[in-house]
Amino acid sequence: MKNKAFTYLLIVVVAVIWYQVFLRIKSNVAASDEGNLALSQQNLKFVLIQKDTFLLDASYRDPFIGKAKLEPSDLPVQETISPSYVPAKPQFTWPTINYYGWVRKTDSKNPLCIVNIDGMLLYLRKGEEIFDGIRVMAVERDFIQLKKGKNQHYFYRE
Repeated sequence: MKNKAFTYLLIVVVAVIWYQVFLRIKSNVAASDEGNLALSQQNLKFVLIQKDTFLLDASYRDPFIGKAKLEPSDLPVQETISPSYVPAKPQFTWPTINYYGWVRKTDSKNPLCIVNIDGMLLYLRKGEEIFDGIRVMAVERDFIQLKKGKNQHYFYRE
């Protein structure tokens, strides 16, 4: 008898707690719908902020030489002559390449290397060409040698 009364008391307490939880959930859901309506009916005012400009005072002492810098008006004026020059060819930059190793049969002399180039996992053999003219020159256990034009680079296993 004693245990039944205690069990019924616990059932009532759990029911009251769940009732409060459901009321809070209901109030949060109902409040969010009304809040959106109130926000859409408000008139918003935008304030434009103007840019603030300033000049830096660069007439401080140079900490390395020990002399004060010259003012722009004190600098000698030189005529700018645009020399005729040939623009340098852009240097080739290698994509992100990770070499994971090789797979080969015991009797094979041409292993298959596993390479990740810019997020693409590729399985390559010696002599194969990848996009943009990158060619596999050598495949070893610890490194792979790639060549593009005159640029040659070794990528080591991770």
